[in-house]
Amino acid sequence: MNNNISLLKLDSNFNTSWSKNIGNYQSIPKSIIQTSDSGFIITAQIKIGSDYYIYVLKTNSVGDTLWTRTLGDGFGKAGNVKEIVGVGYIIVANELDTTTNNWNARLIKIDMSGNTIWIKSFPDFWICAVDITNDGGFVFTGSWMDIKIAKTDSSGNILWQKNYGDGVNYYQS
Repeated sequence: MNNNISLLKLDSNFNTSWSKNIGNYQSIPKSIIQTSDSGFIITAQIKIGSDYYIYVLKTNSVGDTLWTRTLGDGFGKAGNVKEIVGVGYIIVANELDTTTNNWNARLIKIDMSGNTIWIKSFPDFWICAVDITNDGGFVFTGSWMDIKIAKTDSSGNILWQKNYGDGVNYYQS
């Protein structure tokens, strides 16, 4: 079964301006934002064979595909994306570590053309959301037996991390 990613642009009166179906695979779109160039960037989870990958798609202002990237090790779940204006994008994801059978959070920085700048992994952390801080770093939140929040510098290095909770699994999607 193939589920395309469907994009629909509506005007201020909710009339269809354009629509696109993209891809030919099983997909679960996770996040879409309009970018500073009036295009869109979308993150999704896609299934290739029996594995799941993080899929990133960039379009122009009318939904034509400019580039796509498939990231991960085959056990990925995509999360939200934010634009770092003039630099690229920061993406959150979660991937199953098959050696420990635990989920690890991933913070992925890509440039404006979709090329990977870096990927940081945070063991035993389920990441839910990310934002860009005033100093160019990142703050993200998630859970794994506690609610967690972490702050990184612009290179994705942890500056601090706080855990809140009582050891109960506060899983969020």
